Amino acid sequence: MIGPISYKFFFNFFFSSFFGSYFLGGTFLLIFFYTLYNIYKKRISINDIIIFHLIIIFVTYTFLIIYTLFKSEIAIPRYFIFLIPSVLFVILDLFRNSFSNKFFAKLIIFIVCINTIILLPKSSIPKPPMNALINNLLKDDSNIVYFSDPGFDIFIKNYKKINNNYKIISLTDIDDHKKIWFFCFNNPRSVVGDLILPDEEKCNIKLANFRSVKTIYITDFKILLLERVN
Repeated sequence: MIGPISYKFFFNFFFSSFFGSYFLGGTFLLIFFYTLYNIYKKRISINDIIIFHLIIIFVTYTFLIIYTLFKSEIAIPRYFIFLIPSVLFVILDLFRNSFSNKFFAKLIIFIVCINTIILLPKSSIPKPPMNALINNLLKDDSNIVYFSDPGFDIFIKNYKKINNNYKIISLTDIDDHKKIWFFCFNNPRSVVGDLILPDEEKCNIKLANFRSVKTIYITDFKILLLERVN
């Protein structure tokens, strides 16, 4: 499971992720709904291009909701980032029909400047807390580490504090040890943001002849101490 739909989705529709913040996302969402209202009231005319983009938006959100509720949870903004051009086309059509270009340009510049002031201090991508990870990998329990994550293997294997203090083993070597530490990136903030999601499947590891005797959760990581049973 990747991303469930909560009630918050229907106040946001990923616009805060699409446009970088709740402030700018909320602004564009209100403008988008105002555009739809004007189209419904026939206050502005629309052409085939706008109709095409409206169909893309409607079909995509309908698919997202139905598929997530009945099949698999896919409500992650990065999967639907292709909607941004369609949303902008619809919004720009409102301003093209309703406001002067000068007013539109000044409004957008003002909104973006305010958003930048708010967002800039929070713009850095959160790094995984490696020191906290190492502090939880107690050598008294084991100094053997098994880690399997294709997206982060190179990063971990080149991280000196782990390489200098622990022995990283492969899956074929696991049975040679009585106890091992296993850890994985579990919904890291750099990928899912502040969403609270179930454990990733790769973190629910099951190994023949081993049982989990300790489970530790820290930011970005799930840590297991595995003990051989025979």
